[in-house]
Amino acid sequence: MKQETKGVFWHNLDEALWHIGEAHFLSLWMAIAEVDDLAALTDKPPETLISLTNEIFRAHASWEAIHNLDTLTNRKRDEVKRQTVMFATDLLPCFDLREAMQIGDVGRMEDLLPTLLFRFAGGSNPKYTIEILELIQKLRCEWPQEFRDHIRHYCWLVNFTGKRNSFLAVDMAQEHNIKDIKVTWRSFGPGATFPYIQKISPAITTLRAVKASVASQFSSVIGRGSHHGKPSKNQDVDRLVRMYRTSKLHNKEDGREMKGGESNWALDVMTAGSVKLIVDGAAERWWDERDFERATTESYDVLD
Repeated sequence: MKQETKGVFWHNLDEALWHIGEAHFLSLWMAIAEVDDLAALTDKPPETLISLTNEIFRAHASWEAIHNLDTLTNRKRDEVKRQTVMFATDLLPCFDLREAMQIGDVGRMEDLLPTLLFRFAGGSNPKYTIEILELIQKLRCEWPQEFRDHIRHYCWLVNFTGKRNSFLAVDMAQEHNIKDIKVTWRSFGPGATFPYIQKISPAITTLRAVKASVASQFSSVIGRGSHHGKPSKNQDVDRLVRMYRTSKLHNKEDGREMKGGESNWALDVMTAGSVKLIVDGAAERWWDERDFERATTESYDVLD
């Protein structure tokens, strides 16, 4: 990382969350099913697997599970287990949103807006909090149905290929456009003027199609693919699973404490968000700032 880079690159963090999350839930399945190898689950009937899934969600990856751990006496509490459950509970909406975006399920995206609202409020992101409040208000109350449908269908996701599971967020699609303008079909020499860039940019969609058409006619190009291969994650995931199993991360142990105490606790952003929105009055302040009488007449002369 360079000195001028603030924070972690999104792609690095995203890949880490997927790998750590996969290891987390695989080890959780093994702990709850009491097996040392996931292959053993294939011998269990579907009813048992459904029951295990419900138990994993209810008791190990939900706010109900966190609440149940919080109601225990100090001697019975397990700080490590609570942090583990909160991590799983926070991770599921993230995976849900990412999958919904990839497959183009805008209904699931809209259902996750309240969760995003509480997370932004609790994570000290006031501008994003206002954006989500405004979006929910307009989608549920203010916009006409035709306009709501237009926003959902055309303003959240983009699909360059028309293929299934190939949807991108609009801002990510714009990054692809910027790459094509500045790199793939950038202008050279004396012709590299802003008017030329403005002229060539609308043709990028056609240029993409021509490139794909030419590439499809040559088997050597087809075999290369269009993306760089990713290093295998299997060894990393297996190592994490073994570590979680050895440390009994998913087991409850009375009186277990976090090393370093509360300073090492992750912030409970959902609870913090509910406090800011309801108790501290953030939602009420947002409404007061937009709920005022507006004039419907003009007070200036058109000629002026």
